[in-house]
Amino acid sequence: MTRPNLNAVALVPPGLDGAIGSTGFHVLRARDAEPGFLFYAVQSNEFIDAMCLKVQGALYPAVRPRDISSFCIPPSSLAQQRRIVAEIEMQFTRLDAGVTALRRGQANLKRYRAVENTFLL
Repeated sequence: MTRPNLNAVALVPPGLDGAIGSTGFHVLRARDAEPGFLFYAVQSNEFIDAMCLKVQGALYPAVRPRDISSFCIPPSSLAQQRRIVAEIEMQFTRLDAGVTALRRGQANLKRYRAVENTFLL
């Protein structure tokens, strides 16, 4: 709830249900919704911007639980929510693979330059 512009959100695994946390967080329960869908919805620019407009206070900028609960997520069926979550996670998997390939390419380039420099000496 504090500094919503930082978007400090997390998907709490079932094993931590009922755990004690900071009062600076508001727990959203995904009743009649896919938890992952709710998780990605509160990471959207629309949600962050809406919460930033409702911030109260300057030294400790925060929103109230009712501000969070009042945000309207467009309705969709559970099946559609699951498809959306699966697509988002597939894109993250592709992104991770791309980052891995880029790092491998950077490491190969570094080795190539090191070998090239030994021949120039």
